[in-house]
Amino acid sequence: MNRLNDAGLRKRVGGLYEYHQAEVIKLPPERRAQTWDEIVQGYSDEGARVEALRCMQCQDPPCVKACPAHLDVPGYCQAIVDGDLKRGLKIILEAFPIPGTCGRICYHPCTDVCLKGVQGTPIEIPRLRRYIADRVDQQTFDFEIPPPTGYKIAVIGSGPAGLSCAYHLRRKGHTVVIFEKDSKPGGTLNTIPDYRLPEEVLQGEIAVLRERLGIEIRLNTPVSGEGCLDRLLEEFDAVFIGIGAVRARKIDTPGAELKGVYHGYDFLRRFDKGERDLLGRRVAIVGGGDVAMDSLRTAIRLCDEVYLLYRRSPMEMPAGREEVFELTEEVLQQEWHHLALELTTQRRKERIRELFNRLELLTMERMAQLEHHLAREIKAETFAKLDRKIGNLTVQFMTHPVRVLGDTRVQGLELVRMELGEPDQSGRREPVPIKGSEFTIDVDTVIFSIGQEIDLRWLGEHHGLKLEKGNRIVTDDQYETSRAWVFAGGDARRGPASMIEALADGRFAAEAIDRKLRTQRPLASKASQEREGVAL
Repeated sequence: MNRLNDAGLRKRVGGLYEYHQAEVIKLPPERRAQTWDEIVQGYSDEGARVEALRCMQCQDPPCVKACPAHLDVPGYCQAIVDGDLKRGLKIILEAFPIPGTCGRICYHPCTDVCLKGVQGTPIEIPRLRRYIADRVDQQTFDFEIPPPTGYKIAVIGSGPAGLSCAYHLRRKGHTVVIFEKDSKPGGTLNTIPDYRLPEEVLQGEIAVLRERLGIEIRLNTPVSGEGCLDRLLEEFDAVFIGIGAVRARKIDTPGAELKGVYHGYDFLRRFDKGERDLLGRRVAIVGGGDVAMDSLRTAIRLCDEVYLLYRRSPMEMPAGREEVFELTEEVLQQEWHHLALELTTQRRKERIRELFNRLELLTMERMAQLEHHLAREIKAETFAKLDRKIGNLTVQFMTHPVRVLGDTRVQGLELVRMELGEPDQSGRREPVPIKGSEFTIDVDTVIFSIGQEIDLRWLGEHHGLKLEKGNRIVTDDQYETSRAWVFAGGDARRGPASMIEALADGRFAAEAIDRKLRTQRPLASKASQEREGVAL
């Protein structure tokens, strides 16, 4: 076992005891619901350094293991402490592109297992990543692209999985072309409102990939029709499918066909495209995930009356806790995030002490489970503050839509109260209607945020890919599908997943593609065989 030297020991002890968590600059709560400006402004230079000093520089850091992309978190924290932000950016860019985007919206499984949480508050790992990305101009970064290999890879989709795969392939010297059916690159990331992810941040980082790395992105160019994969393989040596789960699940509620009914993702996508007249004066949001939160917080900024309706209790609500905290602050127009974190820290210490008293081992998995449970508890207590109509928002849990009312356009929504029954396949207790509890609300717009699924109709019927439940594309451990030289990652492989999981899939799929191209070149497509004169 490696022993710490004196300098390493000082860093470990200093990170554990000497520094308090630094303040992140945010817009005041009373300003947020009236603006589309980014809420979280980020760290000051001194704040970032103080927060980075809290990193204990663990020898076997659980944060690196927990990150799907295995990002060297202690490495870039130390770079901030040393004042070498270019080195910090280089460390981040070894793992994935678009670091400023990721630093703003990552769901941070790394933070959940940060050992600082054992005796205090975990490090703000994503926000330190965002700090570096905001301070160093990626347009001036030397990406050290090697000479061309002669191989050419097609990437379908310009969301996080596609961008990451293309980025890592290009950094290995391969030629990459991304096919994007939309008029703007970024995929599902474009639906995140500006107050969380400003458009200029995302598009600026994508511009780096195009302008500095030379990745070609063909916009308004869908891949579709029978034999589309065959046609790509005639031109390219390999294909990576990185599409997002963007197809709205079917809404079974009667009246869903009326004008004024939208699916959450479709609403956010159209809103991003400039359709700002979709909402009426009174809006109901049905659902409890992140898309529901984005739709809700958008509606709060635009509408006179807004309802959030969820058929389970707040303990079962899957939305991220940061989104719930920020929603609460916007509605109450007062600070809540700090109090919520203090509650979390206090209870974390109590739960860990209980584990130690029972002589149970505090594993990384146990820490992640503990954080997940604490997040559910604190979210439930947060929503308890919204148990009445406040401002233009009314939150109703254990409530489910029965039918949308109206002739041609939405005029109301009939609802029923729910109670929790037996657990379903997910382990959560299944909500069941309470007879005779029906009631109606007057609304002119209903947004159903009930999830998305993978749409593979563009492939045609005879695509040759093996699929599993939810239209997920089956791959081996090298990200290759049942068709040779066709790879997949992100939502296409996992189902609806997080951005950091998609970025990780793109990274490791690119490594697998590169490895196979270099070791099995005689089996490559005709396209590469015709380029015999190109050095590999």
